[in-house]
Amino acid sequence: MKLNTLALGIFSVLIMLLGAMGFLMPEYISVLSTTYAYNLFRVDLGLVGIIMALSGDRKIISYGNLGMGIIFFYQASASFMGLYPIQHFQWTIADDILNADMGLAMMLISLFETD
Repeated sequence: MKLNTLALGIFSVLIMLLGAMGFLMPEYISVLSTTYAYNLFRVDLGLVGIIMALSGDRKIISYGNLGMGIIFFYQASASFMGLYPIQHFQWTIADDILNADMGLAMMLISLFETD
């Protein structure tokens, strides 16, 4: 299995599970944002990533890593700078760290194995 496919699959499943857990976990014990909008966004983005990873198309998978990496990195930046959709997602410090790390990793991984 190629690095791009593996990374997109793992990160997509992880983000989808975090979204699903956000719906189930009480806000007072969670270190991540538990807003409905953000959890739904995570589940949807994770599903899109899984579909892209299962497509088998190397370009789609590479662009999927790049696109999702940019989205995650934007979220970390938007939280830091108070940009949209901060009022809907209500990111926490843990969200910022997770988004920045995953975003950077996915953007860098997208550079490998392109045709």
